[in-house]
Amino acid sequence: MIRIIGAGLLTVAVGLAAGALLLYFRSDTGSGPADGPDGGAANSGQLTGAFVNDLGPVKVQSTSMSRFEFRNESGHTIRIIGAADGCRAGLCVFMRTELPLEVPAGQATSLEFDCHLGKPGLFMEHVSVYTDEPTQAVIKLTITGEVVE
Repeated sequence: MIRIIGAGLLTVAVGLAAGALLLYFRSDTGSGPADGPDGGAANSGQLTGAFVNDLGPVKVQSTSMSRFEFRNESGHTIRIIGAADGCRAGLCVFMRTELPLEVPAGQATSLEFDCHLGKPGLFMEHVSVYTDEPTQAVIKLTITGEVVE
């Protein structure tokens, strides 16, 4: 019993410390629209667009395509150099777009992911995309939907 309580207190302490750090670092980025539900402060930068894609209802054991569109608002080319894709808990997300991908200044592009959905229920998956832009090295994307029988 004491071990469980000690582990619980440690978990609470770590959570509080992480929350305090998050608030500290977010206060440096301002409170613009990038801090909202579109994926968090990591998305504020030169590549703009929708960072959340709702697939809606999809059939179990099917593969759906998720597409994110971006525009390069900087004065220079930005390269998208990688993405953290993979599988977990009945959901697999794989990059469909060939990387690296150059996005010239003022131009738009899109990234596509294949999502294999194996388990019924609501889902939310976060995907990190990596760029060579120092002010936006990581873009956080969110894919949501509901897998139905």
